[in-house]
Amino acid sequence: MDDRISYNITLLEDYINSGDTLKKIGERHGVSSSAVRERMQKGIKRIVNCEKLDAIEYLSERRTSLSSVKRNRGEWSALVSDYKKAITTAPVFTPDNRKVADLTVDELLSILERYKK
Repeated sequence: MDDRISYNITLLEDYINSGDTLKKIGERHGVSSSAVRERMQKGIKRIVNCEKLDAIEYLSERRTSLSSVKRNRGEWSALVSDYKKAITTAPVFTPDNRKVADLTVDELLSILERYKK
C-alpha cells in the first residue's frame, strides 16, 4: 500500500468491494464497527473534498452516507480507484532555468501559481 493512501480509504475500499457488514470488516481489521464507520466517513470526506477530482461527476446522488455508498457501489468503486491514481501520481513540473530578473511580473506570478498547488 502506498503511504499516501490512508487506512480510511483502505477500509472504504474493502467495504465497497466485499459487501460485508461493518461488524465483519471491523473483525477482519481488528477494530470496532463504530471505529470502522468513523474512519470510512473520514475517507469519504477526504475523497469528496479532493481538489484533483470532481466527485459530483462520478456520483448520481450527492449524499455521502454509508448507505448511499452501499447502494451505489459501482460509482464509488470508480471514484475510489481514480482517487488512488490521482493521489499516487506525481505532478509533472517543467523546469524554468531563467533568472528571476529576466522574467516579467506576469510570468513570475504564473510560475508561482503553478507551484502553489
